[in-house]
Amino acid sequence: MTESAQDDLQTVATAKSEFEAHAVIAVLKEAGIEAFAFGYVKQALPLDLKFTDVPVQVRAGDFQRARAELRQNISDSVDLDWDEIDVGEREDNLPLASQRRLPSPMRAAIVIGGIILLAVLVRVFMAVLR
Repeated sequence: MTESAQDDLQTVATAKSEFEAHAVIAVLKEAGIEAFAFGYVKQALPLDLKFTDVPVQVRAGDFQRARAELRQNISDSVDLDWDEIDVGEREDNLPLASQRRLPSPMRAAIVIGGIILLAVLVRVFMAVLR
């Protein structure tokens, strides 16, 4: 492999969020491997819609070592027994369950309906001004 080909980026993992991608990058950085995440562009509206996973990429020359490091990290983390971890006492009195929210498709429908209504109102307003 030529030197320039070794510098080409290859996707070593995909993450469900930018936060998860940066956790993978931290694991690779700890092993001395430089990694990059190219997250998706966040939407202006909070619809919780996601178009794609976030790729985590490394140089082609580090690809095999990065994959091995991620596999080793996964196998090391499986042995954690949460029953032995003392997480302490709660410091608040908030309910454990969150408030019920509208499902994502319903929120999307409401936002799209609002956008359509806004477009109609702008057209009517523009017609009145002529």
